[in-house]
Amino acid sequence: MPLKDPTNYPIATYEWVIGMSMLAGFVSFIEKMKLFRMKEFTWWGLFFMIVGLVCEAISSVFVGLMAFAICESYGIEQITSVAIVGLSAHMGTRAIMQMRKFMSKKLGMEEVTENSWR
Repeated sequence: MPLKDPTNYPIATYEWVIGMSMLAGFVSFIEKMKLFRMKEFTWWGLFFMIVGLVCEAISSVFVGLMAFAICESYGIEQITSVAIVGLSAHMGTRAIMQMRKFMSKKLGMEEVTENSWR
């Protein structure tokens, strides 16, 4: 079995992972925007909405790539990986916390909490 090296995957694989992640991030952003309504249009309000969308897309792509790497390391089928990548990217930074807990248990590491730093 060949070594799973990230440079050996075709570009189309990364395209679907990034595309699915950005789509999930966009859906997450739209859901968050339903909670907030601008009373009146301002350019600063529009600016911060665009910045929020860009930040959501970046974090979603990062989480999607991490989820894809975990799926590949466990040999999960590609169609299942698509679902996991999409759900993880939609969760955004919440998924990072869940992945950290999962990997800590998998590697036998102690879970670090905020209070343990003191």
